[in-house]
Amino acid sequence: MSKQTTTNTNINTPKAPEPRYRNWGLVLYPESAPSNWEEILIEEGVPFAYILHDKDQYVDENGEIKLKKAHYQIIMKYKNQKTKAQMADLTKRKLKVSSPAPIPLGSLEASARDLLHLDQRSPLQHKYDLSEVQVILGLDFQYLIRPTKTEQNAIMRDIRHIIREHEINEISDLWDFLDEINPFYSMVLDDKTYAISSYINSCRHKPKKRRDVTKVS
Repeated sequence: MSKQTTTNTNINTPKAPEPRYRNWGLVLYPESAPSNWEEILIEEGVPFAYILHDKDQYVDENGEIKLKKAHYQIIMKYKNQKTKAQMADLTKRKLKVSSPAPIPLGSLEASARDLLHLDQRSPLQHKYDLSEVQVILGLDFQYLIRPTKTEQNAIMRDIRHIIREHEINEISDLWDFLDEINPFYSMVLDDKTYAISSYINSCRHKPKKRRDVTKVS
């Protein structure tokens, strides 16, 4: 009689560890979130930034443009990595909201830019201003949304045009001017001070073209 081999199906195989992430995104609706939701996140000790998206639109099933439901969009940067279960504890037990669930963020920089819809090309997605973002517990939001290399090059060309157009002769005057018109231009100036100062000096010492006032007979 031949022996039959059996396979032990009772061997316990270890479960794969639950993925952990440091950066998380959260959406809260004003009518369902607790009034002290900001304080709850502060108690978590997590640096975060948020904005109220209340100007976005969408096209409904009838082809009509409607205003999207207002919501807070939040990005959080934890010191220690968190699992989905831990984040669910935050939303369901502390914030007492069940949906939408927190989502892990692959790129905090891309998520920060999305708060302002910087890279959105759809006219239905409103471009929000930097001043509308609330930054809590020291999240370096401006660093996260710093201009890309391509944007920096375009801004540098525009800054040189501003210098020529307004005949700016001092870097301090340019700083004051850019601080007023666009914070992203100020960021580029902060990084490119030497190059811009050299350009201003070059313009200052460059002889101006004399206008030809000779009448044509």
